[in-house]
This record gives sequence, structure tokens and C-alpha cells, in this order.
Amino acid sequence: ENSDKGINLEDLEEELDSDEEISDEGTTPDSVFYFVDRFFDQFGDDLEVREERVAEIKAMIEKGDYESAREALEEYRKLAKDLDKTINPEKRSDARKSAARIHKALKHIEQNLNKEDKKEFVDEILENEKTIVTAVEIAHKIKDLCVQLAELDPNEFYKVCKSEEDSPDWKKELFEDLTEEQR
Repeated sequence: ENSDKGINLEDLEEELDSDEEISDEGTTPDSVFYFVDRFFDQFGDDLEVREERVAEIKAMIEKGDYESAREALEEYRKLAKDLDKTINPEKRSDARKSAARIHKALKHIEQNLNKEDKKEFVDEILENEKTIVTAVEIAHKIKDLCVQLAELDPNEFYKVCKSEEDSPDWKKELFEDLTEEQR
């Protein structure tokens, strides 16, 4: 369960209320309305939509529809890939709880999967979740450091916290806000 990344999803589960579950899967990939659901998800919160994709995977596996589960997995992968680079440190608590709910949901299906399917549907998702939680923890620490440096040493703040073109939006906004305060 423990990875070299240091995040333990079992421990995160202890932060949850015991009855807290992953959100309902809503429209699943085997529905003719799935494309409509995915269209509207573009405007939703990436953490919630990612959780919805895992709920869809779980529902499809429980139905034995692995093709549809893989469709939802592909959507999940896209969201997870973006999230670990862009997640806002303000979402730290939400990200931790969401990863814990996903971990809890996957525990319910993993005993019904063969080794290859477990690797694809459970292990890969859990590794992504650890990466996302690690990313939000790092972003949270960077934000705290930048806020402190802005107060203590403007030159050091500028060197350490300056945002680049490819910096996540939250970091650009933080840098602009703190730089404005310095002026």
C-alpha cells in the first residue's frame, strides 16, 4: 500500500466519515446519453468529475462491462494527468477526501478482478491518486512558503516564487497578488 511517494491512501481514509462514499456514478458509458454527461462535465470541478469517472468504472466492472469501464478509465486518466500539474492548494482538503473515497470504492471491486484487470483498474488509479495528493501537498507548501517570503524578504520571494508561463494558474495568481502587496 505504501509507495515511495510517501502518501498512504489508507491513512487518508481515516480522515473520512465512515459512511462517506464515492459519489453516484450518474450516467455510465453504456448509456446513449453518456456523451451529453461528458459534455456537461467539462464545466464541472475536476476533482468531482474524476470521482464520477471512478464511480462509473466501478459500476461497469460490477456489471461485467469491461469495455465501458475502460472508456471511463480513459476519461479518468485525462483528468488525473491534468490535475497533478494544475491542482490549486486551496483544494487540499477536497483532494485528500476525494482520493480516500476513490481508494475506498476500489477496495470494493478489487477482489473480483483478475491480476491484469486489478493492475489496470485499481493499481493505476491508486498511483494516480497518490500523485495528485502529493501534488496538492507540494502546492500547499509552496503557497505557504511564498506567503512567508513575501512578508520576510521581497528579493528572495521574487527569486523563489516568480511564476513562469507554464506555471499553474494558482501560482501565477498568487505571485501577482503578493507582488501587488509588495508594491
